Amino acid sequence: MIEFFIKSVHDSSGPVTDAPDVAEATWRAATDPSAPLRIPAAADAEALMAEAG
Repeated sequence: MIEFFIKSVHDSSGPVTDAPDVAEATWRAATDPSAPLRIPAAADAEALMAEAG
């Protein structure tokens, strides 16, 4: 798992989460009462959540 994480940090060919993505997800979590417990901030987080199930 650690090796996967290190590879993913060094691999910039895929989607990346940027600060505005995190800010938008945080704002949604804080202001939307129907927001889920876990909110992926961008495409890379959505992919990781899909892999995790």
